[in-house]
Amino acid sequence: MSVIVVGNGGSLLNQSNGEKIDSFDKVIRMGCFKTKGYEEHTGTKTDIWSNGVSVLKLQKHFKDAKGKNLWCMVPPDTYYISTYPRSNVRKTKLLIHKYADIWIKTKYASTQPTKKQHKKFLKRLEKNNEVRQITWSSLFKLIRSMKLIKHILPLATTYENFVRPTLGISTVHEAINMYGKVYITGFDFFENGWYWDKEHTYTIYKHFPLLERVWFQKQINAGKVVVL
Repeated sequence: MSVIVVGNGGSLLNQSNGEKIDSFDKVIRMGCFKTKGYEEHTGTKTDIWSNGVSVLKLQKHFKDAKGKNLWCMVPPDTYYISTYPRSNVRKTKLLIHKYADIWIKTKYASTQPTKKQHKKFLKRLEKNNEVRQITWSSLFKLIRSMKLIKHILPLATTYENFVRPTLGISTVHEAINMYGKVYITGFDFFENGWYWDKEHTYTIYKHFPLLERVWFQKQINAGKVVVL
């Protein structure tokens, strides 16, 4: 099965790959993507719509979703550590625990919907759509492979400056887990803004673009990711 994850980077406009994108068996798009007016570059087909990584973004962009295949890149409220190899040192486990604790703490910050509102929203989503939520084990695997933890200590404790993977890398990671190999296009690592809004770079302080670039290159070298 051929799968492509379409990013929202400005580089998408550099090529007219709309027909190529639509020819894939599965087309995954993210966030508040747009196709109208950009069909020559973006295509029009959407099989999976991924969003996150905050509760607020889910409720904003998935508000009226019905009959869709949705990927929610916000992990559950509870987590279990049961998949670590015995070779992992205890310090690493504790850091992962700490990271998860802070994520849950910031998940319902004052700028976000409440836990009760989020649960109600998820139930409605699951009733009207096919919903896949990222698991803690999948997220921890990504964070470890990015080597993210050691670069962000001491960990921030507010929603505004809590460092976490971007929607793009989380979505590609999930796609690799499900399909084994994926194509990507429109991934600019905050260099060019969105293809419909060149000024959109304001979330960069929450992420670590350099580590994400390294992770993507490793996946490309391993044959798991191919750039269209």
